[in-house]
Amino acid sequence: MSDSSPTPRSRKAADRPRKPYRDFPLTPHDSGKWMKKIRGTTYYFGAWARREQGKLVRVAGDGWEEALRLYKEKADDLHAGRTPPPQPGGKLTIKELGDQFLTGKLRKVESGELTAGSWKEYREGAQLVADHLGKNTQVGSLRASDFGRLRAAMAKRWGPARLSKFVTCIKMMFKFAFDNRLIEQPVRYGSEFAKPSKAVMRRHRAERGERMLEAAQVRGLLDAADVTMKALILLGANCGLGNTDLAEMQMRHLDLERGWLTYSRPKTGVGRRAKLWPETVEAIRAAIKARPQPKSKEDAACVFLSVRGLRLVSTRTAPNAEWQGDAGPHKIVKTDDLTRPFAALLKRQGIEMKGISFYVMRHTFETIAGGSRDQVAVNLVMGHSDGSMAAEYRERVDDARLAAVAAHVRSWLWPEQATAPTAEAPTGSASEAKPERPRAAKAKQAAGSRPTLRLFSAEAEDRANVG
Repeated sequence: MSDSSPTPRSRKAADRPRKPYRDFPLTPHDSGKWMKKIRGTTYYFGAWARREQGKLVRVAGDGWEEALRLYKEKADDLHAGRTPPPQPGGKLTIKELGDQFLTGKLRKVESGELTAGSWKEYREGAQLVADHLGKNTQVGSLRASDFGRLRAAMAKRWGPARLSKFVTCIKMMFKFAFDNRLIEQPVRYGSEFAKPSKAVMRRHRAERGERMLEAAQVRGLLDAADVTMKALILLGANCGLGNTDLAEMQMRHLDLERGWLTYSRPKTGVGRRAKLWPETVEAIRAAIKARPQPKSKEDAACVFLSVRGLRLVSTRTAPNAEWQGDAGPHKIVKTDDLTRPFAALLKRQGIEMKGISFYVMRHTFETIAGGSRDQVAVNLVMGHSDGSMAAEYRERVDDARLAAVAAHVRSWLWPEQATAPTAEAPTGSASEAKPERPRAAKAKQAAGSRPTLRLFSAEAEDRANVG
């Protein structure tokens, strides 16, 4: 009908300004900024409106002249696929630095060299600097007092551990500026902008208390969990797997017949191997049987999927008007379908710990497995890198040691079933040595009763001691 009311989409479009002239190169965006799509990427230049009390209020003249000026400064580089240089005279702003730093890190996410979670932390650090120091502030004008003020704001927001991480993250961003010749001199942070001392970290850890579950709590979670969550919890308790480890695990990583997991950590690429308990194998089989149909070919090989048939932890990119660059949209949306169900399960079981997540299973495994007194084997199960000289020479860890670690943790979880799972030793390992013949065994037993050989006879040793 001709007199029908306009749709919500047309009403929103009507609120945006018109182009000042026919060939104007920019288009008004619903965010209140002028935009243009160049080589498949959306860029924003200036604003036609500002947000007041949640509503967009148009600025005088719709800001098109300033937007056009900004576009012309960068148009040649953007259309050529290059990152625009900083402002003339070395007047690099925090916003421009953030764009280039995040663009570089985004390329590493796309190539698989950096996790999406790490990228989000870099972005959070860049946003924090822009919010507190001003996104249009020139990097060259920053002083030690500015960084002292920034650190004070961070200390009010976070505890020592997270504060330490973001101090490092922010320093990396400014180092990037100097390494890539965006600024002529390295930034001086002053003495205040430093990570918390080890003493502060120790006191904070003591005040926070232990971040692990007791055996009775884990058993309670297993009794109350559904088929999939039970398998996930058992893999956390048995092998110290975290959220991304479980989400990225594929069928090829499992040997359920022999009960082994061989799987490099997605986060670091460090190899890991673990002996699976019979209970873990049974739970994995049940979870695979109940697994939803995958929605994509990329997720078909994953052992665990969400109820929607998607990977438990996934990321996607989306446009963002605040940060932009030449490597794609500067916003990564992360979906975690493990954290929330696990938190709900903890709540139903009456387990309340501040800041606890599924990663508590890694804390629990590491703490208990350390009691096996074989840290080398525990590190291999956890996927921890070993920078020691011994690791340079160590070619493998015997499967019997890994099975012993698994048995130790299992006996903690189920004390009444403290039967160690046997290891399937690899070919050529020491555990495959043939059993000794009875005659050889008797000879070894007889040799064990003999006195220890000495380099000197007693008489010669006495003469040597006389002098």
